[in-house]
Amino acid sequence: MNGNANTAFKELKKSANSSQAAHPKMEIKVDGALTTDSAAISTRFAEHFFPIEGVSDDSHRKTEESVKSALLEAEVESTSSPTIT
Repeated sequence: MNGNANTAFKELKKSANSSQAAHPKMEIKVDGALTTDSAAISTRFAEHFFPIEGVSDDSHRKTEESVKSALLEAEVESTSSPTIT
């Protein structure tokens, strides 16, 4: 490593270890109130991007059961031995 690169690396390392490089506390509004609680922030993040799935109505449940049944029948047909005559 040449002298300039070595000096630059040392300065970067020194800067990264300094107190000025410390990460600031994240502050975000959760339900209208500012918070720095990482657990509350993580929970709200997950709820926002991965909402809890709502309750299915009967038509969705029937469609899901129909698809599962068709897939199961196809799997049974593909794994069963052919009839030898």
